[in-house]
Amino acid sequence: MPTPPGLNVESLYQALGAAAKAGASELEQELRRNHQRRRRLWVVQIFALVLMLLFAPLLSLDVVREVLGVTQETHLVPCLATITLLCQVALWGAGISKRHLATAASHQRHQALRYRRLARDAAAAAAAATEASEAIAAANVTLGMLEEVTSHLRSLVDAVTQDLEMARGFSASARALGDAVVALGTVMGDKEGTQRLAQALEALPGDE
Repeated sequence: MPTPPGLNVESLYQALGAAAKAGASELEQELRRNHQRRRRLWVVQIFALVLMLLFAPLLSLDVVREVLGVTQETHLVPCLATITLLCQVALWGAGISKRHLATAASHQRHQALRYRRLARDAAAAAAAATEASEAIAAANVTLGMLEEVTSHLRSLVDAVTQDLEMARGFSASARALGDAVVALGTVMGDKEGTQRLAQALEALPGDE
């Protein structure tokens, strides 16, 4: 799928990775709060259960009821039993919530790692594409230079052929060779080739 113009894929993946990491952090904080709630519920449940087990036999005694000033129909034990049951239900719900939160946090952590890898891959791909573009540009420049030099050399061959046919010296060849020397010296930057052609130009006989 092509990338829309102006979109930095690496930055996009980094932003997605940061969002996933932040989501994982929030879920982990919620997991800690869930653990604290479950701990409090467990303490309340144990406390209510102990009270229920303690008061149930004691309230069956008339002496204890007289001392506490309660009747036999007191609702203390049923209330404690209700609290114990409600705490158990809340603990079940908190346990289910814990599992869902842990799964979601794990998923977010994996997503953050995945986006981080994708960002690195995108950066490497962008660097490779830049290197390839630079190599292509350099190759095009070199090709242009070679084409120019080739054109000068072709002109030199034509000039030599013409001079040989006219048998009137090598004036055209000298001019063409001079152009080739300039091309190699200024376009290609080939000092060695320039020196050799300059020597050939000096050794070339002039007009007869």
